[in-house]
Amino acid sequence: GLGTAPECLFDFKKLAANNKLCRQIKIKTIFLVDKIENAVFQIVWLESSEYLGERESMTKTENNKAWLYLMPAAVMLGAIGFAPLMAMVNYSVQDSFAGDQYFWAGAQWYQEMFRSPAFWGALGRTVLFTLMSLSIQYALGLFVARKLYHRQKKGGLFICLFALPLLTPWIVVGFVWRHAMDNNAGLIGVVGAWLGYAPDLNSVYWVWATLIVMDVWHWTSLTVILCYAGYLSIPSPYFQAARIDAAKEWAIFRYIE
Repeated sequence: GLGTAPECLFDFKKLAANNKLCRQIKIKTIFLVDKIENAVFQIVWLESSEYLGERESMTKTENNKAWLYLMPAAVMLGAIGFAPLMAMVNYSVQDSFAGDQYFWAGAQWYQEMFRSPAFWGALGRTVLFTLMSLSIQYALGLFVARKLYHRQKKGGLFICLFALPLLTPWIVVGFVWRHAMDNNAGLIGVVGAWLGYAPDLNSVYWVWATLIVMDVWHWTSLTVILCYAGYLSIPSPYFQAARIDAAKEWAIFRYIE
């Protein structure tokens, strides 16, 4: 009762095609339902957030007592910072002999400073060092913070480890790196000498490289902590909406992060 062989083969092919079409329709239906659910969730979340924000703004009362509590600390910090600044300005327009005799010099020191090639050279080197070190610190810190946020595996532990260089005093940082670059006992110096690149702190290039690496090692952890805190403040529905819309990594980084 199944008919001839070609007819049976045609029926099986037709049945297989129908099953494949049903599976495709089912997959597309599930994807569409999931997309609709996420869209509804985002709308409800945004509306509830706006409602709660309006409700808080309507019920919140202005309280300026916090400024009174901050006033003593602000006055103390202002006095501590303002007094040395004024003393420095006062000394900059005077000349002294024997430490206790001052004579008015006016803008003489400023004129000599701005005419000095040594001053402009030092200023240029300072600006160059700042640009190079900050560029590396910002790029590296943002990269590490982004990886920690998206991986979400032991982020707090890594943040604590990255904060260790930041807790090290500056004098200790210089002492540690000075001995690390020693060709006889320092780790970096011994390894560099073994590879044929012994550090020479009498060379301008080695000194620049050492100072930049030392500054990056010390301050990149601050950039990581600040960027990671910024990532934690981004609402997760933004990333969910981006994944639903199949947004690229660069678009997510540019418009959300």
